[in-house]
Amino acid sequence: MANVADCAVAIEKDERKLEEFGLTRTTLKDGYDLRYKYSTTDGHKVSVVEVRNGESFSKTISVDGKQTSELPRDSIMDTSTYKETRNIGISNGWRLDFLKAKFYSYDAPIDIREYEDHITIYFGGRWCFPEELENRLNDLDLIWQGADAEGGCEVLNDDYGNTDFGLRAIKQKADDEDYDDYWVEDTTNGGKNLNEHGE
Repeated sequence: MANVADCAVAIEKDERKLEEFGLTRTTLKDGYDLRYKYSTTDGHKVSVVEVRNGESFSKTISVDGKQTSELPRDSIMDTSTYKETRNIGISNGWRLDFLKAKFYSYDAPIDIREYEDHITIYFGGRWCFPEELENRLNDLDLIWQGADAEGGCEVLNDDYGNTDFGLRAIKQKADDEDYDDYWVEDTTNGGKNLNEHGE
């Protein structure tokens, strides 16, 4: 299993470009909408819908077109057939379409923060900042900065991208412990975090 890197990306606040990337405003509560399908090694076709909206959670499983509460006994996923058909994350009034943005948050929920001139997305990276995301941002010609921090491999970078929005990869000795904490933080001085001020 890969280590989870604390990652963030800050992107210029241009609503048209953000929409092209896959990030739009929403009135939905924080949560996610994940839909995927696959075949089992014994030939069944499975589709799953998982939706979390605030505290509400639902999961629907269909096997061979029929809704069920559980998979057939001894069925094993054929991983080569796994396909996500929807992967949406919702945080602080923003909706992120991971399939459109061409990355996902590895083993961690997203946290989206709005500043006066940029949007910062905190997420989990598999070992480090995802190359697919870096390529997508560059292909869209966005102004952005990325950062990652992970203690197991001592990853500490905040120089991805083509500008500096104040993201910093931080390493600090843990209180009364024999190890260091690693994390990414948006240290923006010029702009206020609009989420924290309720605006």
